Amino acid sequence: MRLRIENPIDRDFGMVPRGLWQMDLPFTAKALAAYLLCLRDGAVPYVAEIEAACGIGRDARRKAFAALENAGVIEWRVARDGSGRIVAKTLIIH
Repeated sequence: MRLRIENPIDRDFGMVPRGLWQMDLPFTAKALAAYLLCLRDGAVPYVAEIEAACGIGRDARRKAFAALENAGVIEWRVARDGSGRIVAKTLIIH
């Protein structure tokens, strides 16, 4: 599955807010957030590419995404067709 990334910070380098490291999150979630923040707006990576880049597996990725979502760092926007099938997932970074 591919994800579309919406990242408001569009520069030639990655920026990780200092507050992210001070949040009470598992290190895996912080590392995933750092990776996502370095992606350009509109990037469309496969989930497997994200896992490989962060050196994590499926379960760790799911837990990290859940921790980031609960902390308000990311938000999922899901687009569905008329029959309710998911046609696109967008990951918004706050």
